[in-house]
Parts: sequence; C-alpha cells; structure tokens
Amino acid sequence: MAVPELYLLKGQYPELSKMSKAELKAECEMWRRLWAWVPSEVKYYVARTGTLVGITLRNYKRYLGTLLETHWDLKELELGVADKVYDPNTGEYFFEKKIIRMGLGGIIDIQFIAERKSEAEMEQEVAKEEVEERVKNEEADS
Repeated sequence: MAVPELYLLKGQYPELSKMSKAELKAECEMWRRLWAWVPSEVKYYVARTGTLVGITLRNYKRYLGTLLETHWDLKELELGVADKVYDPNTGEYFFEKKIIRMGLGGIIDIQFIAERKSEAEMEQEVAKEEVEERVKNEEADS
C-alpha cells in the first residue's frame, strides 16, 4: 500500500484508477488534514490557482495572466508534546499534554522520527532474530 505522505515529499502520484478504495481514502484523509492546517490567507490564493488574474503594481503597470503558483515562508511550528512538570505548590509531578509554538529562528535541529521503540522492545527483537538465525543454521546443518 502506498504511503500518502510520500506524495507530498516525492511528488509521484499513483494513478487513481490503479489505487484501492483504502488507498484512495487514506490519500483523501491526508489532503483534508493538510488543507485544514493551511492558513486562510494561503487558502485564498491557492484555491484560485489557474484562474485569470489582473495585477497592478505600485508603478501602475498592469499584468493580466494566469495565477500559476504562490510562494510562502514557514515562520513557526507547533509541536504536540507530553511533559513531566513539577508543581512547587503541591510538591507533585504532573504529566501535561500541550502544544508548543516555536519560531523557526530558535530551532537548530529538526529530527523526523520514523520509528521509536523502548529498550525492552529492542531486546525482544534482537532475541527473536537470534532464535530465527539459530533455527536457520540448524536447518542448514541438517
């Protein structure tokens, strides 16, 4: 099954006629999520891509043409986090789920995490691979 998020990154869209209903639904959900996040001032122009537009510059020179693209600058990110916080009033720790807004000027690194496992999960995975390797070696020896 194709991953819709890859369409955004790679730009190679599969043919709609060759996609399963589940793939079509996943892509539609992705586009709706994405469109919901787009600021209204961006939506205003993006929705009009391909339309005839007359633009007059400050020097009163007028251009008539088709709106091809719009270019926007990313200024801020929102990150949903879970944070352990100490409350000095009660002397207790609390886990808070919150949204943090960060300006891009304050960020020095962004890491997109494809997979995250606990140490115990990793140990189980390694042990399972070792057992499978032993079984494969025993079968080869027989």
